[in-house]
Amino acid sequence: MRYLPAVSDQRVVHEEGPGLTVDAFDDDTSTMHNLVGGRQYIVFPGRYLYTQRLKDANVDDQIVLNKVLLVGTKTHTYIGKPVVTNATVHAVVENQGLDDKVVVFKYKPKKKYRRYIGHRQPNTRIRITWITGYEEYPAAPNVAV
Repeated sequence: MRYLPAVSDQRVVHEEGPGLTVDAFDDDTSTMHNLVGGRQYIVFPGRYLYTQRLKDANVDDQIVLNKVLLVGTKTHTYIGKPVVTNATVHAVVENQGLDDKVVVFKYKPKKKYRRYIGHRQPNTRIRITWITGYEEYPAAPNVAV
């Protein structure tokens, strides 16, 4: 499991839509655990994520991610078993690109064997716009322990 750091950008466009928008979230109190390509990410509206390549998505496409594992707000926590039903994360594809180069250097001493190979993994940058549909799911109240 790998959590990616958020890329802070003050030029976030506040999009209108149903459910939680960028204005409804505080970074430290409201989060959502989402599953994209077999990896879990903590997301909230306005956050940028780098995920593995989404083949069918083009730049500026609206995508819907529906494998939501957990939703946390200021007052309630919605824990999926295994997913929170009807909860969806709406996102916009920002960019299709490549990761930094990873160098693979093979070497065998005294044999004049050296191989220098580079690899760049394709990735997709998405921006989370809003979250909907989790309100009907049974919630557990947040209790300070």
